Amino acid sequence: MTDPQPAPSHDSRAHVMDGLRAWFPAAVSIFVLIGCIMLFAEMMISGHDRGEARIGIIFAGIGMVVAAVSAGMVVLRLRIPDVARAVVVAAWLLLAVGGLIGTWDHLKGEEGDEGQVGVQEAALTMSVPSWTPAAYDDDGGGSAGGPEGKRPPLAPISLTGLGLLGALAFIIGTEHGAVTDRRPEVGV
Repeated sequence: MTDPQPAPSHDSRAHVMDGLRAWFPAAVSIFVLIGCIMLFAEMMISGHDRGEARIGIIFAGIGMVVAAVSAGMVVLRLRIPDVARAVVVAAWLLLAVGGLIGTWDHLKGEEGDEGQVGVQEAALTMSVPSWTPAAYDDDGGGSAGGPEGKRPPLAPISLTGLGLLGALAFIIGTEHGAVTDRRPEVGV
């Protein structure tokens, strides 16, 4: 006499965890793509199109491209070679480093400023959004970064966060075991 095969398990927790493993990296990748697009648009609106500030737009543009490629690969669950994975992860890490460099640049202040922008003073300028009337100079022209032309010191760190989050979602979403075949096995 043989033992009957056990009935298939309908463990809801396992089903939820399988769903999270399958779709969470894709959702995070799409979130990061939207974040990069919004960051690029905010930089264009806030006047980052002059001088050294163009570097921020360049990094935000790179972020949009890397995020689109990364999200496409994760959402479509493409199997890609390890070299291509390494290139995309390196691009994400470059973006994260660019955010750190931008943060350092914002903290040290612009050349030609009367003095270094202190962290406490710069934190106060972050409380006034650049699109409000208080952010404009006396002559009616917009000032880059808020009142008195000071740049918010921690603004570029969002690029670092998006880069690290995008890299993590890409690594998890494209790992070799991430794409599983959900078809039932047919016994012979």
